[in-house]
Amino acid sequence: MKLLNSLGNALALAAIVLFLYLALTNPGGFEKLHFDQRTLSSLAAGVLIYLLVSVIGASTWFILLRSLRERIAWSRALSIFLVSQAAKYVPGNIAHHVGRVVLAQRQGIRLNVALYSLFIEFVLLIASASLLALAYLLTLGTNDFGDIHGVDGRWVLFAVMVLAVLSPMFGHRLIDRGLGLWSKLRQVELKPLNRIAAAPLGLAAGLFFLGFLLCGVLLQLFARQVFGHEGGGILALSGIFAGAWVIGFISPGAPAGLGIREVVLLAALTPIYGKEIAIAMAGLLRVTTVIGDGAA
Repeated sequence: MKLLNSLGNALALAAIVLFLYLALTNPGGFEKLHFDQRTLSSLAAGVLIYLLVSVIGASTWFILLRSLRERIAWSRALSIFLVSQAAKYVPGNIAHHVGRVVLAQRQGIRLNVALYSLFIEFVLLIASASLLALAYLLTLGTNDFGDIHGVDGRWVLFAVMVLAVLSPMFGHRLIDRGLGLWSKLRQVELKPLNRIAAAPLGLAAGLFFLGFLLCGVLLQLFARQVFGHEGGGILALSGIFAGAWVIGFISPGAPAGLGIREVVLLAALTPIYGKEIAIAMAGLLRVTTVIGDGAA
């Protein structure tokens, strides 16, 4: 596990260095940034959109908890979600998940329920993002995300999506049995997990789709209002962001996908906007998310 984290940290650092090098050697996009009223208004709107995406994420987690028969107020779930998000910039890319489980337990949420809700959340996020990214790639007939370890990126996304869709079939029993053994060793009583019905699962997946679509809206806002570029539809940009999010999410060690996500966005946005604007858009998106996480 330590070796995997070390490799992930090295990969993230290499991606950050590469992105910074490209940004310094291709400054044209950043030179178009004028911090006038239009740009500042667009940045403020971008932060608000990102905060809305965070609220959607918290609401989805709340739906999953309630469907697992846990009593928790929406405001409390929102507070736990937003507070824990600040830790996603800690190297290892796991501190915010651990923090959410710890905070949930302090509010009376059972350990197995907290872990299972996060597992289902990951599954639905990865499935939704992979489907959007695949739809973008198949519509264009291109492979903007390139190869991953010599394998066509489209096949990797497809495999990830299939595994995510199938995982709830065995995830429920896996967590139940694993924590059952742990509870016996610790002499702690854990009630068996309840299954989540299809309706809340569908609602949660729909909300995640909405979240990724809003990220596409955010990218289009920057392209048009900040850089004056009309190219790129919302569905295409949502698919690009979703693909970059998946690759950043599954990269071990990269805090909040830092570096990895920017490099993938650069590769996918360059055919639409050109390298210089693509670099500036990826950088501006990262600034927006950091401000949004801080404001939350």
